[in-house]
Amino acid sequence: MAKLTHDCLYIIFEELEDDSNTLYSCLLMNRTICETVIPILWRDPWKFCQNNNKLKILYNTIISLLPPDSKLLLINNDINIFNTFSPKPLFNYISYLKTLNAIDIDNMIKDLTDFQKYTYIKYNPNNKFLLGKEIMKMIMNLGLNLRILSLYKCNVKEFYKFPGARECLKNIVKLECTINLDPSIFYGLAQICHNIKYLYINDCIRDNEGLATLIEAQKNLQYFTYEKFYNNHPLCKRIGNALEKKTDSLISLEAYGNIAICCSTFTKLTNLKILKLKVDLSNGCQEEFLRSLSLPNLERLYLSCHSLYTISKIIQQTKGELLEIRIGSEKNISSEDTLMLIKSITQHCSNLILATIICYDYNDIKELKKLFSVCTKIEKLVLIHYTFNTNYEFYDDDLLDILIDCAPLTLNSLKVECFNFSTESLEDFFEKWKLKQQKPLSFYNISEEEYFSFNNEKKLIVNKYIKEGVIKKFEEIDPYARFTDWD
Repeated sequence: MAKLTHDCLYIIFEELEDDSNTLYSCLLMNRTICETVIPILWRDPWKFCQNNNKLKILYNTIISLLPPDSKLLLINNDINIFNTFSPKPLFNYISYLKTLNAIDIDNMIKDLTDFQKYTYIKYNPNNKFLLGKEIMKMIMNLGLNLRILSLYKCNVKEFYKFPGARECLKNIVKLECTINLDPSIFYGLAQICHNIKYLYINDCIRDNEGLATLIEAQKNLQYFTYEKFYNNHPLCKRIGNALEKKTDSLISLEAYGNIAICCSTFTKLTNLKILKLKVDLSNGCQEEFLRSLSLPNLERLYLSCHSLYTISKIIQQTKGELLEIRIGSEKNISSEDTLMLIKSITQHCSNLILATIICYDYNDIKELKKLFSVCTKIEKLVLIHYTFNTNYEFYDDDLLDILIDCAPLTLNSLKVECFNFSTESLEDFFEKWKLKQQKPLSFYNISEEEYFSFNNEKKLIVNKYIKEGVIKKFEEIDPYARFTDWD
């Protein structure tokens, strides 16, 4: 391995970036390998420090890199946290940082200035700010490779003014932040950061003029995500207006909790490839905006708490590029709407790989034949029986027959929710699946109700076909976990 070039070694160790034990074990092999591994470990060193001992080593390494004038300033202010016997660091570790989380820095400051834990620290309410300021000043000066910045809180507000900050921050591509930050921080970043591709906003309960300005300053913003878990707050109109100016570059929009940005903004984002909305749309006006969306390039649609009519309308305005349709939860279901959803998918989604289909009655189940004849690339399928229309005295064995006769050969993962199969038909289904020599099937039974759970007899059948290699995996899961293992 020692004879491999540095570039080859880097490619090898890149594959091990989450395996800290292996990376640490390689550090002492030789200098070349050590010089290759250290930058990988220091991209985000906090993620490898899961206990206090490792954190203490990390903290001591970071403060040992502080320049002499910073150390002297801290010592003169009764913050003598330096080990005079520590050897000089072999590397400029700070220069390898690619991820900076202000919370990690804040936790480090709290620990290092705990005057009750360290007898050589005298209590002073200014200690934390002063130490935090000097550490952030060092990172801004030495950190030349930062790509990800997380600002869920920020005690040193003007860090972007420190020497070297422009070089340190200019290549940030991902920003995670809270809406509650002082607007001045966002104004400052807007003067430096113009290459952010991923923007995530937590607690999006109010407008922030500084954040809107930062959005407008981006050259190629592609992914926008927000969370808002409190209702009764006004919509963020200024941020919505800023997003509308990014229609050429924005390809992904994700929203969680409650509506924070008027859905009329979504109608302007015509180049979206990913739309993920897990929000409460109790406001009918907002759902009307969604029904008018025209998203010709849409590839992935993830929706929860929306009517099937709205979902169908969105699908109808796509142009055949949809690869995934995930419906996390649904409302206002009728037989007309479930049939409309199935027909919309059949007519507009020939390239579908992952699908969620809701059946109200047997007419919907029969309609699946047409859908499978068009959607011949489906690999993962969720089939949901509308529970409130289910007659427990009858079996849904016709569905198994249609799946055997018509399901695409690409299908390898099937999840069924609130369907009732007879033991005989279930065994016959797996036997025919084996004879068709299709791929081993991952099979999931989804239900909150005990009635739809597999009894011991059905589980014996499943275990039989697991042993025969017909079933790759079987699991009974909760409706809220419809897609957890497909991410």
